[in-house]
Amino acid sequence: MELAKRFGYKSGRKIDKLAGLDCLTAGSGAPVLPQAFAYLDLKLVHTFAAGGHILFVGEVVEAEILHPQSHPLIFKKSDFF
Repeated sequence: MELAKRFGYKSGRKIDKLAGLDCLTAGSGAPVLPQAFAYLDLKLVHTFAAGGHILFVGEVVEAEILHPQSHPLIFKKSDFF
């Protein structure tokens, strides 16, 4: 749960969310947390302006289930408040 909070409730503009964590490396060079249930590695194919945000669209180039015998972490807002 602490890992989910680290990535879900802190801005990457203020801290390096990966600092101090061991990571695997996907084919593109992207970091992958070894405790992740699975990952998708994507190639950026398009960006769209969406109001005050940018929408990134990617093509999956690699995917793997790292822990097929476990269950993915699922949480809801009430788990934190």
